[in-house]
Formats: sequence, C-alpha cells, structure tokens
Amino acid sequence: MSLTMINMLVDLDERLWSRARPGLYRETLDRGVVLHERQGVTPSQRAWLRGTFGGLWSDEVSTGYAWFATDWEGRELGFAAYDCKLDFPWLRRWRAQPDVGIFGPMGVAESERKHGLGSLLCLLALQSLQRQGYARALIGAVGPEAFYERVCGARRVEEFPRAQVVGAGLQHVLQSVATGKWRNR
Repeated sequence: MSLTMINMLVDLDERLWSRARPGLYRETLDRGVVLHERQGVTPSQRAWLRGTFGGLWSDEVSTGYAWFATDWEGRELGFAAYDCKLDFPWLRRWRAQPDVGIFGPMGVAESERKHGLGSLLCLLALQSLQRQGYARALIGAVGPEAFYERVCGARRVEEFPRAQVVGAGLQHVLQSVATGKWRNR
C-alpha cells in the first residue's frame, strides 16, 4: 500500500464527454439502470453506502449532491457525489478557489463494474458541477488514478501523506462524538 494519496483536477469544458464511449448513456438505460440526482441520501442509500463501501462515505455524501444508479426494483448499483461539505485537509485550499468544484466520493457495486456505469456516473456528476458554474473540479484522495485519467482527462495536481486521510476520518468521528452528532447507523 502506498504511503501517499493524490488529488486530481479536471477541466469542465466542452471536452468533458469526449472520452465517453458512444452510446454509453443509452446502453446503460437499456440494461435497466435508472439514474437519478438528489441532494443528501435516503436512509436506504445511507445503509447501502455503509454496507458496500464503509468509511465516512455515507456521512460525506449526505452533505452534498449525488447521482445514484438503481435497477428497476430500486436496488442501489452505484453513485457519484459532488459538492459535499465535510471538511478534509486535502480539500481546503481547493474550496477557496471559486472556479473549483469538489467531486467525490464515487463507487459502483462490484457486480456493475466494467460495464461503463462508473464512467457515466462520474461524467454526470462532473457535468452537474459544470452547470453550477465551475470551470474545474477537484477529485480528492483518489484511489483509481488511471480511471479518472481515462474517463475525464483528470491530471494529478498534488500528493499528500495517506496518514492525513486516516487522521481526518478519526478526527471526524471524535468531533461527532463530542458534539453529540455521532450515531452508530
């Protein structure tokens, strides 16, 4: 495991969808995937996020907006969040830049990977940031660097110690306990 994490930056311009596979949107809908955008999360989405991805993602997504993908029966398949408000050290200097929106987190159920759903959700969330008037988006604490390079042309802009990520998670939990906002969901 690497001792560092990275932030990536993507330009939200006319080239945003240029790397997408032609027909990706239609193919996804034809597979029975339902796409919807919302602010915050429902209780069932929170439970799915915790059970599937763990960590702080359910708390983080609840503070912003996200595109969700479900099947026709309402089972969650994936999500891509943006404009989330949890305060992480690796995002602070970017939040201060008025032309930079914050993307993430993002995840897709293992059964849905390699079908283009992650690419589509990523592009939809970035497009939502673009519609809010942002010229660029920061993808923070990136795991799959090659994915974001391929899907949206993101580029590495900084590296920071992985311990900063772990420390921020612990700090969030401790702060939540201290303020009475922690609930074991």
